[in-house]
Amino acid sequence: MKKIVLNRTIRNIIVILLICGTLIFSYGMYYAYSLPLQEQNVSVFNYKQKANVNYSVFYKPNILSDKTSIEEGNVYITNYVDYINTVLNYNYTGERNAKIQGNYSITAVVEAQEVRNDEENEFKTIWSKDFELVPETSFSVSDVTFSLQKELPVYLTPFQDFVQQVIEESKVGGNHRLTVKWDINLEAETDRGIVKENLTPSLIIPLRNSYFEIGGEQTIEKPGSIEEVIHVEDPRKQSNIVIFSVLDVLCLVILIFVFMRTVPTNPDKLNREIKRIFKRHGERLVELDTHSRICFDSKDLWSVKSFEDLVRIADEISKPIVYQYDNSAAINVPVFYVFDDQKAFVYKLAIYEPAKKPLAKNLTKSEILS
Repeated sequence: MKKIVLNRTIRNIIVILLICGTLIFSYGMYYAYSLPLQEQNVSVFNYKQKANVNYSVFYKPNILSDKTSIEEGNVYITNYVDYINTVLNYNYTGERNAKIQGNYSITAVVEAQEVRNDEENEFKTIWSKDFELVPETSFSVSDVTFSLQKELPVYLTPFQDFVQQVIEESKVGGNHRLTVKWDINLEAETDRGIVKENLTPSLIIPLRNSYFEIGGEQTIEKPGSIEEVIHVEDPRKQSNIVIFSVLDVLCLVILIFVFMRTVPTNPDKLNREIKRIFKRHGERLVELDTHSRICFDSKDLWSVKSFEDLVRIADEISKPIVYQYDNSAAINVPVFYVFDDQKAFVYKLAIYEPAKKPLAKNLTKSEILS
C-alpha cells in the first residue's frame, strides 16, 4: 500500500501533538481513577411532628346573640368574652419504634409594646410579665407514634386587670397583648440515634381593646430525620475514565498510523536540488507535456543514481534530456529521461528521505509508468 507523504515539519508537529495528547489523556485516566470518595448524607430514620392549637371563644349572655360560643377566625367583642377555650393537639410519628419521652408546659406572657416603625412593623417591648398556666408535665412512651391533647380555658379578665394595675402604678401605656405559648420538648431514642425536638405554637390576643382578633402561630409542622455520612464514588468517575480512555486510544491509534503509513519529506531540500539541476543544466532540458504518455514497451528501462550520470549518458549518445512532472505524487517532482533506440535512462528525485539515503532512488518500470 502506498504511503502518504507529509511535510517533515507538519508530520513532526502531528507526532508531538499526538504524543502530548496520549500523555495528557493517560494522566486524565489516572486522575479520574484516583478521585477520592465523596461524603454523602443519607437519611436512616425519618420522622414528623405537628402541633396545632384550636380555640373557640365563649360569650357571656348578651343582647346581640344567643350563641354561647364563637368559632375561631372571627372578630370578638371584648366586653362579651367570658373565656377562650383552647385545645392543643400534638402528634409525633417515626419510621420505627422508639423510646419517647419529654415534657410540655403552658405559659402566658403579658407585655406592653411601643411601635418603632409603622412601615416595617417593628416593635419595642416596654415591659413583659410571665404567668405559668400549666407547669412542666412529663410524658414517656415506647412506640412508633405519640399523641398529646390538652384542653385549657383562658380567661382574659385577670390579665386585663393586671395591665390596668401596671398602667395606674407606672403611668406607662402602650399596646398590650397576651401571648399564650405551648412549649413542647420531645426526645426519641431510636436504633439509629437520638431525636431532640421542640415545638412552641402560640396564640396572640390583644388586651384593652373594645374588640380583637386572635393571631399567633397556631400550627407548626416539622419533619425531620437522622442522617449518617457515607462515602460514595464520584458520579463523574466512570464517565471520565471512559472519555479519557477513548481519547487516549484514539491518539495512540492515530500515532501508530502516522508512523506506519506516512513518510516525511523535506520540501526545502528537494526544491533546492531541483533548482540546482535546472540552474546548471536548464539550457539542455526539454519539458514534455504532462498529458503526454511515454511508451516504454519496446525499450529496456535503466535507472541512474544521479543526475550527473544521466548528463554523461546524454553526452555519450548525443541525446537530449527530457523531463515530465509526476502529477501522481503529493509534490510535483520532475522525472528526467534520456532515450536511445533500445534503452530508456531515467532519473527521478525521491519525495521522501529514507535514513542515510540520497534524494534519488532506483525506479521500477511500474513506478515510472504510474
